[in-house]
Amino acid sequence: MKGVEPELLEMPARHALVRARDYTMETRSEIPALFEAFFSANAEIPNAEIDALVGVSFDLDGKGAFRFGVGRIVSSVPDTVPDTMEAVALGAGTYAVFRAFGPVSDIPALFDWIFTTWFAESGSEMTGDPVFERYPNNPRNGDGGMVFEIWAPIRR
Repeated sequence: MKGVEPELLEMPARHALVRARDYTMETRSEIPALFEAFFSANAEIPNAEIDALVGVSFDLDGKGAFRFGVGRIVSSVPDTVPDTMEAVALGAGTYAVFRAFGPVSDIPALFDWIFTTWFAESGSEMTGDPVFERYPNNPRNGDGGMVFEIWAPIRR
């Protein structure tokens, strides 16, 4: 997956409703359990855009701690957010969108490459807005892997 070249896309401000938890670089291997909890809860997400599931990394502290949530992008934040969820603002602007196909176990290595190599070589900087993974519905998804995207907000 290293060497995946991103497409630069403009995105308007959006929100995601997610079920979230705190993680560190040492505990990020526990994130798949959050996906399982999300699916088990079968929570109704008001105003969900259901073409894709998202995983959102936010509240990064610069020392390796962050919140990660699983949910969906919504057309608008409802007046009442379900108790087990929170609304996360996804900033407007330019995003470097890395598209790949493979096992989800490849995602941490792609993240590491993006943030240690791609940013250093690209001349781009992070904006501080959340980074999100997008898992679109795709006929290729199955035992051989799945289509996924990493959306990193950038400033050039």
